[in-house]
Amino acid sequence: MFDLTNLKTREALWAAGGIAFMVAFFVALMVLLSSCHHMPEPLPPMPDTCEAACANYSRLQCPEARPTKSGAMCPEVCHKAIRLVKFDLQCLANAADIDELRECGGVRCQW
Repeated sequence: MFDLTNLKTREALWAAGGIAFMVAFFVALMVLLSSCHHMPEPLPPMPDTCEAACANYSRLQCPEARPTKSGAMCPEVCHKAIRLVKFDLQCLANAADIDELRECGGVRCQW
């Protein structure tokens, strides 16, 4: 860094003052930015319907949201599936991320 021993007293004070100012500035900036986190408001719960679950699949970009090879849309597939298997549609519709979605069961959400 700086070798303050080779500077004159006045220059050394200016250099030390500049360094102190920069340290104080960055500490103040860090304190300001760390106190600036915003907590988003939680989304209202979605209904426990196939349409809401499919909308969440789409939001999370899961392949289950896309039509099947035969052209069946997600809600149609969901309605047929719930006749055979019990799904927690409330969980599927309100999962915040892919990990939560997978914990609900019935959805892999893998490419």
